[in-house]
Amino acid sequence: MSALLALFLAAAPASTFQRAGSFEVKSGRLRVGDLPYAGGDDLEPSGGGAVDVKKGVRRAAVDVGEVEPEGHAARELLIVHVSTATSLELRWGRADFGVLNVSGFIEMVDASRSREGALVNKALKVAIVPGGVVAKSHGDARYVVQLGKNTAGEVVAVRITFAASAESDAAWAARARAAFVAQ
Repeated sequence: MSALLALFLAAAPASTFQRAGSFEVKSGRLRVGDLPYAGGDDLEPSGGGAVDVKKGVRRAAVDVGEVEPEGHAARELLIVHVSTATSLELRWGRADFGVLNVSGFIEMVDASRSREGALVNKALKVAIVPGGVVAKSHGDARYVVQLGKNTAGEVVAVRITFAASAESDAAWAARARAAFVAQ
């Protein structure tokens, strides 16, 4: 990492995870992608993908902080299965797909659900929809999708980072865990 980038990231103001709510994935498959302007069930080839996940209720949180040039904005979207929401002791890795986002909104939704538009809560920059969550991103960018697996190898968490942070994994986990403990 360049010294200039390291200095920029170190100077970035702290951000806070805010609870967004809960939703259930009944099918065991989660669709992660760009929320298209006109809807539709097909993902564009580079617009996202789908991943097998542990069935059940998930909690969603959004990390909000200062992002240039947007100001106060969403920095990260995180969803976690209720069975692991308070520990977050997971093995993290990149999904085999990313999200090319052009609409300015990213969805994580049960793959069995049809796409639904949502009004995004301007305070949190996120909305819970039936079977999923939609978040306001920074648009016109490709985002990495990270998957968190439990000791059984099941995907129990998914996160997309919109703005980089220099904090350690332990510091990140402590902040994220705090958002879920109170739910």
